Amino acid sequence: MPKLTVKDLFDKKGKVKLTELYVTNALEAYAAEQAGIDICNNLREGGADCVILGCTEVCLLLNATTSPLPVFDTTQIHCSAAITEALKG
Repeated sequence: MPKLTVKDLFDKKGKVKLTELYVTNALEAYAAEQAGIDICNNLREGGADCVILGCTEVCLLLNATTSPLPVFDTTQIHCSAAITEALKG
């Protein structure tokens, strides 16, 4: 069985501030992707309007195509910024 742990951190009004998904079994990527999509759907129902993919591995599970919410992929953002800076020469 996959070991998926979902941890929701709430603000004082009960709104979700952050959701973390930990995947401890790499062979269960499909289950993890589905869990990520479910988390995004729950966040959308709670009022979220986007998702920040703030860890380098998260973009392996979710992306702009698979997420039900718009995503900000910090790996892509940082790589694009690094390339832009490197090419300024």
